[in-house]
Amino acid sequence: MDDVIFGTLLTDPLKLIHQRLSWSGLQHQHLVQPRDPQPGEPIRLTVFVGPDCPVTAVAGYCTYDGSEPSGSKGKASRGTAIPFVLAGVEWDSVSWGYRVRWEAVLPPQPETALIRYQISGWADDGTEYYADWPLVKRSSEAATSAYFRGGVD
Repeated sequence: MDDVIFGTLLTDPLKLIHQRLSWSGLQHQHLVQPRDPQPGEPIRLTVFVGPDCPVTAVAGYCTYDGSEPSGSKGKASRGTAIPFVLAGVEWDSVSWGYRVRWEAVLPPQPETALIRYQISGWADDGTEYYADWPLVKRSSEAATSAYFRGGVD
């Protein structure tokens, strides 16, 4: 008996749509190391920028007291701005372009800290993108819906 994966990964075309979305735009997708940080341990955040997103700089906006962070283009309006650094580039044959990895390290925090953050990247023309754009889950579900209505081969 063959195993069947239902939903957004049911067919090869839907899998390809999901993969292309996952490797496009500005994607964080909860890439945090370590996964369960201990008090006093630094935390590495990673984002990937796809070839369709002309980002030239990335920053995170963090709070450590549980409040909602905010910021734009590397300047925090609430919390602290953390610059990301270019950490790698890899070729992606599916999207036929380069996928760029950016990383930042949050400083060690005490056990009582409640860290919240958001991440943005911006292009030279001033256009700003916030992670996770595009929304992979929503777009995959829309493609799956179209598939079941007969709109995707």
